[in-house]
Amino acid sequence: MYPELFQWGSVTIYTYGALFALGVALAAFMATRRAALIQLDAMTVFDLVVWTGLIGIAGARLVYVGENLDYYLSDPLEMFKLWQGGLVFHGGIAASLVYVFVFARKRGKSFLAVLDFLMPYVALAYGIGRIGCFLNGCCYGTPFDGWWAVEYPFLDYPVHPTQIYSAAVGFLLAGFLLRLNLSKSFEGQTSAAYFIFYSAARTAIEFYRGDKVHGVLGFFTEAQIVFLFLLLVSLAVYVFLCLKCGKAPWKS
Repeated sequence: MYPELFQWGSVTIYTYGALFALGVALAAFMATRRAALIQLDAMTVFDLVVWTGLIGIAGARLVYVGENLDYYLSDPLEMFKLWQGGLVFHGGIAASLVYVFVFARKRGKSFLAVLDFLMPYVALAYGIGRIGCFLNGCCYGTPFDGWWAVEYPFLDYPVHPTQIYSAAVGFLLAGFLLRLNLSKSFEGQTSAAYFIFYSAARTAIEFYRGDKVHGVLGFFTEAQIVFLFLLLVSLAVYVFLCLKCGKAPWKS
């Protein structure tokens, strides 16, 4: 564990927050290099990525607080301690989608075109943020004794490095989606592909999460139910968009 990056007087820089900030900043910088893809200037794209990230984090935190409301009502200041972990990904995605929709409407852009442009950078920022989870010790895995297992001081056994699994998914998706954006057949293809692959990967990784209760049907976590539903919706949207533009889904 390495929860604190460094201290400067009375100020502590936490690794978890620093990695999330780095992820958003790097994503924003890389996005500006391809701003021409959606006919926007670099500064506008930078702001778009940063605000999408900030609003996503706020939405993710809000859902987490809602899921643990009794705890936070007893000590409201705890809800602002983001460095301790506690973000719900689908809450962040929902908040970000609303912001991107409003952004696109205000600038006369296609919502799906803007969303396609953003998704590789969302995946990149997510991957870097998950490294922050790894160093913070949150989102850890189930007991495991393989050579790549990790140990945390608050656990009596080695566990799966599920945060690294998630980070790898983010980085692989970022590379794949960047290429797809250059050759996509229809608007929304990159976005739908992101949600399909991410939902499938997240559902699989959840089986190895040791910090979650696998209480739904005695086997699944609550997050898995959400992502299985998202996977089905994303597949349906992908097929619908393919057919709408006159393409066979299996050939796109």
